[in-house]
Amino acid sequence: MKKILLAAAIAVFSIFGVFAETPLECFYYELCSQKVLDRLGLKGDFLYVSVKNGDEYPRVIEYPKEIEGFPVVAIELPYDLMNGRRMVEKISIPETVQLIDRDYSDFQASIRENLVKLIEYTGETSKPLYFVDGTNNAGEAIFVGSMPQKGRKIYCKGVYVRDVGNSFVFTKNFVFDKAHNNGDFNNENPYFNSPDVEELIFEEGITEMWNCGTPNKWSKYNEKLVKVVIPSSVKKIKMYAFTDCANLKEVVFPAGAKYTYETAVGAYEHGESWAFAGCSSLGLKTKVAIKETGYPSF
Repeated sequence: MKKILLAAAIAVFSIFGVFAETPLECFYYELCSQKVLDRLGLKGDFLYVSVKNGDEYPRVIEYPKEIEGFPVVAIELPYDLMNGRRMVEKISIPETVQLIDRDYSDFQASIRENLVKLIEYTGETSKPLYFVDGTNNAGEAIFVGSMPQKGRKIYCKGVYVRDVGNSFVFTKNFVFDKAHNNGDFNNENPYFNSPDVEELIFEEGITEMWNCGTPNKWSKYNEKLVKVVIPSSVKKIKMYAFTDCANLKEVVFPAGAKYTYETAVGAYEHGESWAFAGCSSLGLKTKVAIKETGYPSF
């Protein structure tokens, strides 16, 4: 009987031990740079925290709220999970964090390969949240299984979501962060990527359409997107708004809506809009309705 109880205790410890608080020894931490403080509008001493690169990351990474009495306001997400195919069950980000930094390509690849199961935001806050890409420029906001606290302004250059539901609402709280790109954007079009969102809704009041298309045929995203809802506040449709969204069937916009369709002139563009190019699942009536909004042709 004692052996059975001992075995049960070990099993319970093993289950809950995985989700124990991450030891402080797993982190590097330093005072925030002046650039970070300026971006966040802070004065004083605050911390930037990253995860140590050891033989194996913890399966659960819980960033601390403070260290030695100093608030943690900026973090770097783990960047080399792809090396050795390391799996992280959960990344927990406290409400004190206002800036999320990461190596653009490596962490992006880790997310696409499902090496991170959940990114959660704890506590309550309405402070803005900035995503940067390792060079202090605006970066891609990544949400996996959870969204930030409601009411937060989210500053980024693009959005990737996974496992947050079949329907996603783009609110006015998403801000295309042109102010922090130092002129480095080749394409000043905000974008949205998701492997599982089927319905994309843009909130009334949004004036700038985000690109959901895939102008590079080797970069297939939004393959499950079947419906898009565009509000009356949108006046301009981006050049690659829904390019190659092959399963897109329904586009909802106000009656009588007229849009300016962005075009580009270059070696292969010829002044055309590609907003609905490659949307092979659109029915004839939907195509006619889209043409009536000012779309040049299919």
